[in-house]
Formats: sequence, structure tokens, C-alpha cells
Amino acid sequence: MSTLPPPPPEPPVHPEGSWPPPQPAQYAAPAYPAPGQPAQAYPPPPYPYPAPPRTNTLALIGFIGSFFVSLVGIICGHLALSQIRRTGEGGRGLALAGLIIGYVSVTLGLLVAVFVILVAAIGAASGSSGAVVPRSAPVSSDDTATVSSMTTALGSSLDSIGSSMVGSPGSARDELSAASEAFKTSETNIRDYSLQSDAQTVSEDLDYFSGDLADYQYASAGSRDASQIKTDLAQLKDDLQTLTDDVR
Repeated sequence: MSTLPPPPPEPPVHPEGSWPPPQPAQYAAPAYPAPGQPAQAYPPPPYPYPAPPRTNTLALIGFIGSFFVSLVGIICGHLALSQIRRTGEGGRGLALAGLIIGYVSVTLGLLVAVFVILVAAIGAASGSSGAVVPRSAPVSSDDTATVSSMTTALGSSLDSIGSSMVGSPGSARDELSAASEAFKTSETNIRDYSLQSDAQTVSEDLDYFSGDLADYQYASAGSRDASQIKTDLAQLKDDLQTLTDDVR
């Protein structure tokens, strides 16, 4: 037959209201080394982190200077990289950035210069196609005939305009417009540089005269002042005479 385990002991019964007093907590006494024995050694503190390397001065100068003068970034960048390899200083990234910015700026500057030179060369080639003759060369017979014809026609028109502009500014403006258009059309046939310059002066006088004549035309009858258009006409005739004398 199997033997049954003994029953668990009955819990102690205490009279009502008489629980056992709480027991104080037990703490282990601190362990101190015995007299004459060394104290327990503690692990040494970890080593401090090394200080970051000093930034190379030339690298900083090259980086900042590259934004203003490209050569500063290039020269200081190369010198800084050489010093950094020798001394172990920091700032290699700044030196490289200064070099890159400097070289890119120089390259862009060269491209712009080449573009400007090409544009100037094309413009000079286009201008030379007109075969403008320098003033030092004799005036060609074609230029002489052109200038003589255009100055004679304009001079006759100005005489007619001068006699009618005060009383009939509208008719004078119409006649001036036709004469100015004919003069400027003939002006494009002139090859001599000096003659072109004098003819351009006359064309500008015609424009000023036309504007002042329009102001005179549209001014009220009581406020009209013919002094300005008379001055314009006199100046125009003087410049036209200069152009006429050029081919005599």
C-alpha cells in the first residue's frame, strides 16, 4: 500500500486583536577591511577624449577669399593642403572647398571673356560688311553725289518750311516729315565714316525740330512761341551746311 504524505501543519491561531509585533528589518553590517590590510581598489576613470585638431588658418582664408577673389582660394587652398599633410591640422574640407570655388570661378570668367570676344568679333565683322571708308581716305564720287543730292533737297524743303511754319505749322510738319524720311533713306547709302557722322547729326536735328514743331502746332493760339522752332531751324541749317561743305 502507498503511504500518504502527512497533512500540512495548521497555521497558528492568535487571539483576535493580538497579532505578533512586526520584526525590524535586518541589514548586513558594512564590511570594512581588517586593520593593516589595503582598502579595496576602484577602477581608474576613463581617459578623456582627445581635443579636436586646430583648423588650418590658410584653409579658412582660402575658403572665405574664394568668394571674392578666385586666386586667393586657389593659392591658399594648395598651401593649406600641403600644411595639413605635414602638420595633421584640420580644415582639409575648407581647403578643398576653396580650391573648387576658385577654379570654378576662374573657368566661368574665362568662358564669359571668350563669349564677349566672340560677340565683339562677330559685331566687327558685321560692321565691316558695310565697308565704311575712314575719313583719311578721299571721299568717293558716289558719296559726293549722294550727299550733294540729299543736302540740296533738304535745303530747299527747309526754306519752304521756314516760310510757312509760323502761320501753318500743320502743313510745315507734313512737309518736314516727307523731307526727313527722304534724307534718312539716302543717309544709309553713305560709306564714308565722317560723312555718316555729320549726316546722323542732321537726322537728330530733324527729330528735335519735328517734336518742337508739333508742340507749337498743338499749343493754344495765345500761348504759341515760335522762338524754339526758329532756333531749331537755324541749328538744322548750320549742321546741313557742315555736311554740304564736307563734299566740296
